[in-house]
Amino acid sequence: NGEDASGQALATGETSWLELNSQCSLPRQQIALACGIKTIVALPILAGKQVIAVIEFFHHLQLRIDATLCHLLSQVGLQLGRIADRQLAEARLLHDAFHDPLTKLPNRAFFLDRLQRAISRRQRFGNYKFAVLFIDLDRFKIVNDSLGHTAGDSLIRHIGERLSSALQEKLSTASYSEFKSVLARAGSDEFVVLLEYIENPQDVLTVIARIHQALALPFVIHEQAVHVSISIGVASPDNQLSADDILRNADLAMYEAKRQGGGHVQFFDQTMHDKALKRLLVENDIRHALQHQQFVLFYQPIVSLQTGQIVGVEALIRWQKTPEKLIFPNDFIFIAEESGLITQIDMWVLR
Repeated sequence: NGEDASGQALATGETSWLELNSQCSLPRQQIALACGIKTIVALPILAGKQVIAVIEFFHHLQLRIDATLCHLLSQVGLQLGRIADRQLAEARLLHDAFHDPLTKLPNRAFFLDRLQRAISRRQRFGNYKFAVLFIDLDRFKIVNDSLGHTAGDSLIRHIGERLSSALQEKLSTASYSEFKSVLARAGSDEFVVLLEYIENPQDVLTVIARIHQALALPFVIHEQAVHVSISIGVASPDNQLSADDILRNADLAMYEAKRQGGGHVQFFDQTMHDKALKRLLVENDIRHALQHQQFVLFYQPIVSLQTGQIVGVEALIRWQKTPEKLIFPNDFIFIAEESGLITQIDMWVLR
């Protein structure tokens, strides 16, 4: 309250020196006298011009104020303040490095660190189980295109808040006695969740149901009601997998859920990774085929049923990967469309 030594130091930012006697009526005075304290010196710790702490010194004798000692203590306070200010700045930088500036949630780097810790814990304790959820907003681009990126940012913030609330609520099932979760923003419209101390897949589905329930009500963004749906991929740990591998598996499962039309949940299985690897290899092979002119065209005549004459031709593309191996469109056109290479193939056909 500014009356005792610490209050004066906090209020003025200067060293406060008080001699206690029976004539004074300061807060805590009777307690101090009962303890044999006769002199109190309060030293403010300054970070810039702000008092961030106060250190109090006590003596059993009544000491007259010493200007030299007060000056020395003030310099000590300034030095301690500079150290504290530097530590606070380092703490802010560390926090910013591991948190998303938009949602204030942990970011991907923070999440991967916690996921790696979970992997290490599983290696030590075989009965410890966890799962990773990869959440993606369906058709989020429509919000940005129609209402603007500011509205999109606002939606992301609100979704983060609802997800945080949903995961913080206590679950009633007994298997969640030690349940813990970590929510992070992984990308533009992507969130990831680490569920720890789970017992079985049904526990994961319980959490997923809660997440869907939390996002069921519309969001009011710029006076517009915005309904959202999400696709969720789920991955569980496997032997010798790294944090990046598990997160990748959850991501693959999420994209498989999106292929089903959005609003779905998909658990990862190894065939998804095999397909993704195959797509990557085929994509690279298509690029090689374009560079080395491995595509060929076959022309199928179009015959008029009335006259029996050829009235046109249909161009059919094939991929002559080797002299002995001819690949048909069903095996590469879809991948070419997904990767954007179909445009280069179209231009080659036209030429």
